[in-house]
Amino acid sequence: MKYKIITKNWHYSKNAEIDIIAMESKTIVFVEVKTRSDGMKYSPSEIPVISFLSSTINMFMFFCLNFN
Repeated sequence: MKYKIITKNWHYSKNAEIDIIAMESKTIVFVEVKTRSDGMKYSPSEIPVISFLSSTINMFMFFCLNFN
């Protein structure tokens, strides 16, 4: 697979951003980059995602509907 980066640091609003938006064939990929310090008690797979997903779905839909 070879991804073409469409944009980086795309801002949906003042406090909402997608780190990388890329495309492979006909598939658009939204990438959220997370970093953590050694002191965190949760692994990335354990971090609650429900609030993240609900706000992020709106960003994804907006991007797909407005940018071809």
